[in-house]
Amino acid sequence: MPGGTFDLADVLDLSMDDHKETGVSDQAKVLIEGMHCDHCEVTVGAALTEAGLSDVSVDWRRGEAVGIADAGFSAQDASDEVAKLGYSVTSIDTTESTETEEAGGSDDDYDLLIVGSGSAAFAAAIKARDLGARVAMIERSTIGGTCVNIGCVPSKALLRAAESYWRAGHSPFAGLETSAGAVDLKALVEQKRGLVNQLRQEKYADLLELYDIEFIEGDATFVDENTVDIGGRQLKAFRFLVATGAEPWMPPIEGLGDVDYLSSTEALELEEVPDEMIVVGANAIGLELGQLFTHLGAKVTFVESRSRRSLRSSTSTSFRRELRSTPGPWLRKPGQIRAGCGSTSRQTAPPPGWKPTDS
Repeated sequence: MPGGTFDLADVLDLSMDDHKETGVSDQAKVLIEGMHCDHCEVTVGAALTEAGLSDVSVDWRRGEAVGIADAGFSAQDASDEVAKLGYSVTSIDTTESTETEEAGGSDDDYDLLIVGSGSAAFAAAIKARDLGARVAMIERSTIGGTCVNIGCVPSKALLRAAESYWRAGHSPFAGLETSAGAVDLKALVEQKRGLVNQLRQEKYADLLELYDIEFIEGDATFVDENTVDIGGRQLKAFRFLVATGAEPWMPPIEGLGDVDYLSSTEALELEEVPDEMIVVGANAIGLELGQLFTHLGAKVTFVESRSRRSLRSSTSTSFRRELRSTPGPWLRKPGQIRAGCGSTSRQTAPPPGWKPTDS
């Protein structure tokens, strides 16, 4: 896709000549407030049918109904019929739509075929289904993409747990001693995996049936501009969206391939707290993971090639204030940051002349 913003309706362009038209009808979309269960869908559907809407499909979760507006359809009658049931129609949009020779709208298997199944893929798929497109996703690994599987969800779950542990052993009140017990990182990681599995199911897998999106497992290979092959099965689509995400990049450090290094993905799966850890890179993800293991008791050293001024310019004022309020991290010299490990390790002193700054 070209750079810049775009409207998915324009990308799909379902009214182009590629889709063979055989007739024209008016499609009505009715937005309704007050529905809260499957029974609401049934009663509202019957009311709209009475008002002259055919092929009615009601979705109480999304608060809408769609159907074909027959010659006798009246928006006022539809509002009145729905109001009798205790619901409220907020808007009715009627648009001209084309009927096609095949149920899907063209000779293609799909209007939109998405390679990948992360948050971007689901956002596009849901919007395309709202536009009436036939949609499928192809995924070679685990549904859900980075955020729920190896990114935001697991990292924040562990960060919150580590923060609670660290605060348990660091009382901010004079004369009040507190302590924290041993860390069972294996149990903590198992709990994190349970949360990931739950959210993956609720926020991704369950939406496939809800929005009628087909899910295809396997590797996709483009055969030509209109066809992909998935394990010998060839599928055609009017439009494709490649939303395969990214993976951690390993810097070209001499000797790195000879050691058992961790990416952010593997670090979140460790089941024992290491005594020491070197984090190469002191931006958002590096600092996040370093903070996690510092709070759990590891001695963490950050290594960063950029200068202190460069780091400060990319770090928010509130985050720098937080760094100064907790024992541990200090900017030592361009290229290096060191962090202590709370109460069990000697705090590294700041360099001579170093002063905190809010800018």
